[in-house]
Amino acid sequence: MALGTVLRQAREVKKLSQEEVALTLQVSQKTYANYESDKTMPSIQSLATLGSLLEIDVLKALQNKGITFNQTGNEFKDNSTGIINQIPDKLIAQYEARLEEKDEQITWLKQQINRF
Repeated sequence: MALGTVLRQAREVKKLSQEEVALTLQVSQKTYANYESDKTMPSIQSLATLGSLLEIDVLKALQNKGITFNQTGNEFKDNSTGIINQIPDKLIAQYEARLEEKDEQITWLKQQINRF
């Protein structure tokens, strides 16, 4: 199943609109709609946010596109081209810091939503 289809189905199960998901991702509704129609690919940060928000396994969804991650070896493999890149520890630290920022933003957004 295509990533966009997985995103759409998970969003519908959660009874969220494209606008609500886009707000969480801090992108426009049109950008998010392009993710669901497989016209564009979300960033890694957006994929992490989508995984948490929609409670989906984005790694499994990416495998359907031929992209896999070796989580224990910190390596990325794109099966469609056979390229393997080692991810530097500094990049991993930056990614983890951005994930923490994302979690803080989600918490803040949930607080804002709950105020209404």
